Amino acid sequence: MSTLELVAGRRRATRAQLARATPGLVLLAVVVLVPLGWLVWLSLHDAGPTSTGPWVGADHYAAVLGSSDWWTAIATTAVVTGVLVATQLLLALAFGVALWHLSVLWWPLRFLALVPAGIGLVVGAQAGRAAVDGGFLATWFDIDGSGATAALAGVVLGELWRTTGLVVVLVHAGLLRVPAPLLDAAVADGASSWQRWRRVVWPALTPALVAIVVFRLLDSWRLLDGPWLVREDGSFRTTGSAVVADNAFATFATGPAAAAGVVLVLLALLVAGLALGVARLVRAR
Repeated sequence: MSTLELVAGRRRATRAQLARATPGLVLLAVVVLVPLGWLVWLSLHDAGPTSTGPWVGADHYAAVLGSSDWWTAIATTAVVTGVLVATQLLLALAFGVALWHLSVLWWPLRFLALVPAGIGLVVGAQAGRAAVDGGFLATWFDIDGSGATAALAGVVLGELWRTTGLVVVLVHAGLLRVPAPLLDAAVADGASSWQRWRRVVWPALTPALVAIVVFRLLDSWRLLDGPWLVREDGSFRTTGSAVVADNAFATFATGPAAAAGVVLVLLALLVAGLALGVARLVRAR
């Protein structure tokens, strides 16, 4: 077969793949781009809950970007998100590796170990808040459960309890994709446990870890329910999503809420892009 025929065959395969993917891409564009476009449109107008007012241009964006309360909320969101994702990744790696070894012994052990991942949101949130509000953490570390820091600690603990099980499952699924023949070959070549992890397991697991980190960053970045429940008026215990909700539902300032929402989405994309860039550097090394 000539080179031209190979190129033509690849082009036909590419066109066929694009044709199969087109319905999904169109649906994704409708679901994502249409609401985002409407949000941008509202942010450029003095919009209310029932009508779109006059054009105001970038005034709402200037108000959002110039607000110290907004940047305080974003800083709180960044701290909570960073602590959550880093802690969850470490816990998930520890549990995932343990489950990986357990599954080699007897596969029902893996199933039984994953059952606690189904414990509900309410139980996790209440347990996290109670731990610092007169609970065991308050007793051990002498934490005042009524303080802002203690309330945020409760939010983080509740989120850890609620979502770490899912991250463990995802990490474990990534570990199951590590090629067994490569591990066997590494053992036969006399590679140590650390060498097997660094040369075989880590390269195979990195794509899954990148997807997990980006997913958890974006999911934690929109955190609303926990800080919403524990915050107080005048307190820094809020997040970017809570600021958007306040403008949209408390004061019915739809225009400023839309502008804050657009900025929050752009910041989320920036965070995801930075995470992908760091992941590529780590994988390249």
